[in-house]
Amino acid sequence: MAVAMAGRDCGRNAKLPVVRCGASRACGCLYTAACGVLSTLINTASVPAPAPAQRYTSPSYKGGRPRALARSRDLTATSFATSDFHAVDTRARQSHAYTLSYQWSEQRSEVSRWRSTNGDTPARTYWHNVNQALKLLHVNQIVPLDYDRRPATWIEKFPEARGARQSPVDIDTSLASSGGSAPPLLWRYSVNHTRSVVNPGYCWRVDENGYDSGKHFKLRGGPLGSDVYKLQQWHCHWGAADGEGSEHTVDGRAFSGELHLVHWNTSKYHSFTEAAGQPDGLAVLGVLLMVGSKHEELEKVVRLLPFIQHKGDKVTMSEPLDPARLLPSRAAYWTYPGSLTTPPCTESVTWILFKDPIQVSGEQLALMRKLRCGEASCGVEAMELLHNYRPTLPLGNRELRDYGGN
Repeated sequence: MAVAMAGRDCGRNAKLPVVRCGASRACGCLYTAACGVLSTLINTASVPAPAPAQRYTSPSYKGGRPRALARSRDLTATSFATSDFHAVDTRARQSHAYTLSYQWSEQRSEVSRWRSTNGDTPARTYWHNVNQALKLLHVNQIVPLDYDRRPATWIEKFPEARGARQSPVDIDTSLASSGGSAPPLLWRYSVNHTRSVVNPGYCWRVDENGYDSGKHFKLRGGPLGSDVYKLQQWHCHWGAADGEGSEHTVDGRAFSGELHLVHWNTSKYHSFTEAAGQPDGLAVLGVLLMVGSKHEELEKVVRLLPFIQHKGDKVTMSEPLDPARLLPSRAAYWTYPGSLTTPPCTESVTWILFKDPIQVSGEQLALMRKLRCGEASCGVEAMELLHNYRPTLPLGNRELRDYGGN
């Protein structure tokens, strides 16, 4: 589940989700791997050399090419990315850039190394490498989720991801206990609400803008009891192929995608942010997607996706949409206590996963996969969002309850 909070996810060892390039190559979105990835980018870019007057010879640039190490420190792609590049003076900046240019050049093949070793091309190599580095580092900084790396590494920055209440999980139906005589799950949404569709860089998301003064409750009943939960936003997860994409699985079976309708507890907390840090603060309705006929209500969002191709793009919906029509007609579901499926992986979610999937067309899923995780202004082609789901985690000792029968 993606939420408008800092960071996101952790996970299983069986599958390694990635964010891939449009040419179906696996591409990393790694801060610390800029040097390695540049070995492929540097050879393809074409950056014009500066005029001779712009060339600069510093103490760190001798004998036709820069030294491998700066005198004060060993410069790496990471230090280059995290330093205040624009704050240092011009001489220091150029000296550092020359050093990086040489380091990256040394990692390339012999075929392209002439660009660094040829006596009359160092300035060209400098501008070429640094421009590519800046572009790549910019892309890395705007990809918020390490779906290209083993999600277990997220625990390094988000300790709560180590917890015993993490999501998603595989729904083992043989372990589910009957929910008994709980009150029915009830929901009601505002149809003519003004909503916006945004690309946050890891999915598409529909934001609920404004509050209806509490005239209509949003979600209550079932495992939520008498507390009233307000819809904050809803978004989708998907995979590169129709046989994957859902975050939850059912008896080991994955679905083509999963919608998440994220609600927060207005009965106990004053804001979404406050609720997100509490054990009973959030409730998420999970809807599994399977390929079939086109979903007409979801199409109102899908037809806007070409207008939010890049991170930060946002459009306002011009036609009313009823989120209730995104839910299955039968209120049969599984529920368990869980977490956000993206960092900080806060354990604040009551999960309600509907048993019946809804149908979406292959064309609708294809349009989702064309979204990109980078900004249009980054200067390089941003990567497509193909795998934006978190692998399942152990249910552990948590109780999985079944409401509504088979």
